[in-house]
Amino acid sequence: MRAPRRVAVAVRRCLTGLAATLLLAGCVSLPESGPVETGDAAASDPAADAPYFAPPPPAPGASPGQLAAGFVRAMEANPLTTAVARQYLTAEAARTWRPDRATLVYSSYSVEVVDDTAVVRLVDARRLDDRGAWRGEVSAEESVLRLPLVQEQGEWRISAPPNALVIPDGFFRSRFQRASLYFLDPAQQVLVPEIVYVPTGEQMATRLVRGLLEGPDPVGGSALRSALPAGSVVEFSVPVTGGRAEIALTGAGGAPLPASAEPTAAGITLMAAQLSWTLRQVPEVTRVGVLLDGNPVTLPGDSVDVPVSFGADFDPAIVWASRSLFGLRDGRVVEVEGGEEQVVTGWFGSRAVDHRSLAVDLAGGRLATVSAGGGVVEVSSTRSRTSAAEPEPPMTWYAGADVLKPAWDHYGTLWLVDRSAAGARVLAGGPAASGPPIPVAVPGVTGEGVTAMTVSRDGSRLAAALSDAAGTRVVVSRLERDEQGGVVRATRARPLEAFADVGPAPVTSLVWRSPTTLAALTEPTPGVSQVHTGPVDGSPGSGEETFVPLTFRNSARALLGSPTAGTPLLLDSSEAQLYQLTSTGRWSIASTEVGLLVPTYVG
Repeated sequence: MRAPRRVAVAVRRCLTGLAATLLLAGCVSLPESGPVETGDAAASDPAADAPYFAPPPPAPGASPGQLAAGFVRAMEANPLTTAVARQYLTAEAARTWRPDRATLVYSSYSVEVVDDTAVVRLVDARRLDDRGAWRGEVSAEESVLRLPLVQEQGEWRISAPPNALVIPDGFFRSRFQRASLYFLDPAQQVLVPEIVYVPTGEQMATRLVRGLLEGPDPVGGSALRSALPAGSVVEFSVPVTGGRAEIALTGAGGAPLPASAEPTAAGITLMAAQLSWTLRQVPEVTRVGVLLDGNPVTLPGDSVDVPVSFGADFDPAIVWASRSLFGLRDGRVVEVEGGEEQVVTGWFGSRAVDHRSLAVDLAGGRLATVSAGGGVVEVSSTRSRTSAAEPEPPMTWYAGADVLKPAWDHYGTLWLVDRSAAGARVLAGGPAASGPPIPVAVPGVTGEGVTAMTVSRDGSRLAAALSDAAGTRVVVSRLERDEQGGVVRATRARPLEAFADVGPAPVTSLVWRSPTTLAALTEPTPGVSQVHTGPVDGSPGSGEETFVPLTFRNSARALLGSPTAGTPLLLDSSEAQLYQLTSTGRWSIASTEVGLLVPTYVG
């Protein structure tokens, strides 16, 4: 038996004035012996376009270590292509390799050759699935890639590559864009976004449509629906000509779609909404057309295409949601709309009461109040039935221990978190809080030390901030609903990486900045507040999404946010003064009015 042959290969970054460019152009040292060393991922400016890079093919006579390192580096081709990377594989492996099955993102790597296998060890490896959805850290075993090497026509080649694209973090940040695939809620009333990361460029439309065709996330979106014909595929690509994206759907292998896949008129409207919302994220796409088995589909408006602005009624931020601000003025509930403030005509507008927090349903018609002591939740209307009628008294909906600010979703479900010595209880009831709340088991939230909670307007996600001996973290659970909006189950809450550095101070407010982005308020030092933002998929973001904390040089009692585009992010200071986040990232006084207590947007 021959002795094992071990060759260590290190990948070093060349530190010159043009470090990133030179690295991509080929400034790499590949020693053939010595200790295993590590290499850094290519540095990239997230705000700048990645430089053009045509990776070199395998050099004649390349050693096993050089071949493995060259293969990894070849996956950084820009524009993105795996044509050169396939040249490092055997003829059979090049034919069957499927790098579109997953993406592995790393900060650095090392290569070691043991016998006839190249062992690539990835540092800080994260995984995206075949749709581009973020799956987070990989296991220690998954971060080690074993590449078997064989001789083919006198040259070393890789015979079994991993079915994944393996790229450095800098490349991911500069070449991949955060986008959303839009699916329908079980009631088919609203679109629910699922975050994916896809390469920018001419293949972006194709990747997004293929992601839609694969269906919603099996981990947390199994209850969601798609109006695209079941079993349909895009055989080649989605061409974009003159701003028009043409989506040609057929059965697998080009076979005709079954008659059952023929969409109804209602189904066509839903399909057009899904495609329009998804493809409006591609800069060059302005209109969308669909072919089924080569035949144009007549879309809403009796046209063969629709503008990407189609489908406003399905907005996940809920198009009909009130944009008013509510709060307490002299103990009475007031509504602020268009700069005008007026007392609501319901029960709590006619009587001064001290409340700890308010939550208003999306239409602005139902109000949930938490008593000053935090133990009682009452529900009432914000409006009297007639101007002469006595306002309807509130209903005591729940009595508990320490209730956080409630939240409403578009189904009319009211959500509560009640904190006790045994930990948090999550409760929900609806529609319009007409029935008593029932406990909802949310693994990773129920029984924990919860400091803030919110639910997405589309009713698909519950976010919570936790604080305990392990520190402060923000987590998100997916909510599975039935067609009537009833809660079927909640997935285990997963921590959000973008909020990993919030520090030990507890989160006191958690709000939505968009249907896929959260903002959290902390006070890391007395008299100084910070607002942290990040996506709800657990990823750190990409491109220009730096998510730097925003500092407010004062104590803030609460953060006010809304997923509706154009709605300002507000801070409620300790002096009951509202401050608005400006486009330059600074806080300015939002109103000369002072003294509005427990202010809130709807939701």
